[in-house]
Amino acid sequence: MSHQFSWGSWGKEHELFAAVKEFDLTTRRMIKHYKKCTGLTDKEIRKYLLPPQDIWLDCKEAKKLGICDRIQELY
Repeated sequence: MSHQFSWGSWGKEHELFAAVKEFDLTTRRMIKHYKKCTGLTDKEIRKYLLPPQDIWLDCKEAKKLGICDRIQELY
């Protein structure tokens, strides 16, 4: 499963502005990690791995997108 992070926040105005900055930094870190591990572009990551809805991947889809290196049969 791949999805955008979910986070709640509360506080005074300055605390909320700080939270928005952290949300942006977290998103950028997630995209950077996916780029490093998959070789996908920002646009592809947003489309296939971090769209608004949750993404459920089977092992073949995960391998195709570069999420895993190989599929190992257990039996």
